[in-house]
Amino acid sequence: MLALTQKGVELLKDEASFPGLTLARQRPPRKDAPRTRSRVETESWQDVDRALFDRLRAVRLETARQRGVPPYVIFHDATLREMARVRPTSIDALLSVKGIGARKADDLGDIFLAAIRDHRPA
Repeated sequence: MLALTQKGVELLKDEASFPGLTLARQRPPRKDAPRTRSRVETESWQDVDRALFDRLRAVRLETARQRGVPPYVIFHDATLREMARVRPTSIDALLSVKGIGARKADDLGDIFLAAIRDHRPA
């Protein structure tokens, strides 16, 4: 448990109460500044079929709700992005996607392969 001492309370109320000590202030986020993506984040979306990614996210959410688990337990976004990039058509091809092992391929492979197969590119 974390607790604030009496001296800490005094410092919060009056910064001058303890000369030499200062409170670190967090800089407020700038709402007007455009969000810049890192190189890694930009590359992670390269060649990804975004419509398919959104479809796979919907399948993941539906599956997670049926099983009563958080969606990331099914697959992480990075795994879904890779599926939307590679577009595997078989369990063997699905196993080449990072984040998918034999157990998940057996358990979830048919559901996600069907979503990939049924997706019509824009």
